[in-house]
Amino acid sequence: MPKNFFISLVFMHVCNLGSNPLFGGLKSTKSILGSSDSAWVEGEGMLHALYFKKQIDENDGNYTLVYNNKHVETSSYRLEKQRDSLAVLSSLMLNKKVLDTGELVIFGVETTKPFLEIGIVSADGKELVHKVDIKLDRCCLCHEIGITQRYIVILDYPLIIDPNRLLRRGQLIEYEKEKYARIGIMPIYGDANSIKWFEVTPHSTFHFINSFEEGHEVVVWGCRALDSIIPGPEAELNNDSKFFSRCYEWRLNMEIGEEKIIRTEYYAFESSNVFCTRLAFVPKEKGGIEMEEEDGWIIAFVHNEDTNLSQVHIIDGKKLSGEAVAKITLPCRVPYDFHGTFMPISFQPPTPSS
Repeated sequence: MPKNFFISLVFMHVCNLGSNPLFGGLKSTKSILGSSDSAWVEGEGMLHALYFKKQIDENDGNYTLVYNNKHVETSSYRLEKQRDSLAVLSSLMLNKKVLDTGELVIFGVETTKPFLEIGIVSADGKELVHKVDIKLDRCCLCHEIGITQRYIVILDYPLIIDPNRLLRRGQLIEYEKEKYARIGIMPIYGDANSIKWFEVTPHSTFHFINSFEEGHEVVVWGCRALDSIIPGPEAELNNDSKFFSRCYEWRLNMEIGEEKIIRTEYYAFESSNVFCTRLAFVPKEKGGIEMEEEDGWIIAFVHNEDTNLSQVHIIDGKKLSGEAVAKITLPCRVPYDFHGTFMPISFQPPTPSS
């Protein structure tokens, strides 16, 4: 382990939805005509935690490491456990707070009209103070919205949910690459008529990196893929695949829209069949000294599809293109998942998983 790694922390990689099926994956198509292949996003949510503790009076980077996991026991999970079968398909949307007021901007997606609605909850969480139908003409699999000081950023791209396709033995979720993509900029208390739409290159973008205002422009940073983020059963997955997201920047003038790519640096795995999901950033400890933005460690759960081996890689944030400074082999496979974070805590190791 790096000598200047955190003194005592827990790194918890959180799977909010569908990373580890317990009762069988929900099939994209299930009818008298048969079933299609399942997707990696299906199943019950599981938390994965890796605990780090530095050895007392040690200066050579020795740590105690404990890995543990647990399914999230939601009401639907308990129902599935009672029935020993899959009950429902859940969905998770990433809501955002308004910086100045503390109000929460929420949104919901439906497969029938209204396809996308946005609401605002008061800062005390007691009242829905605003609700608006965005008046989309399709059900886009929108997973996140962006917030600036004055605007809400809305993504409308051709990764479409259409239950009617199930009747034709098609996929419930399909990327319609010939269709349009656009980004909408709406005042925080606006409505469908106040949205300024910008046509952009067709893509899928699940996550924002940041969104902010700069002069007359709204700047949007996101993780853009040029194909479906959720590939179908025929997809060929490799490191050159359009399925994988790349950092991207849209600069949206309220009169003219312009696309621009961000300069990026990538960490290269030793094999073309090794993949990771959500990353967590751990800042370095420097005793009150001001640090540069990237001065820390990137921690990633990694899985090798050839060896079926799961590891945790620790990467120097200032040397992304270099080797990992530490690789920790885990006792079992960790399925691909969605969201992660780290927390410094008083270290109380749990009982390891069997």
